[in-house]
Amino acid sequence: MDLRRSREQVELPDELPGGDPIEAETFALLEIVRQLPDAYRETLLMRLVEGMSGNDVSALQMRLQRFGLLAAVDDNFGPSTADAVRTFQSSNGLPPTGIADRPTLAALGFDTSAVPA
Repeated sequence: MDLRRSREQVELPDELPGGDPIEAETFALLEIVRQLPDAYRETLLMRLVEGMSGNDVSALQMRLQRFGLLAAVDDNFGPSTADAVRTFQSSNGLPPTGIADRPTLAALGFDTSAVPA
């Protein structure tokens, strides 16, 4: 049984707020994902990016703090978290994007086995 088909379709508006259309679309998609039940979100969220907030960001920040890369945990993925992620990535042979993607999360010690590659 395909449960995805039984969910209501959510369409993005034609005119998205913000200056950068790609950024605006990304945030609109993230908002749709945030409204999904946790079981769906765990599979769909493959990376944490600047502008996100919540428990996943808090867990990332706590891990970065344990590595001595971040001073405070505030549940918001802002510039200081992105800088800490970049520093970690550079120190571990990963591209310094500032995005906590699957390879970065795995290098930080998170279980990424349920996250699609």
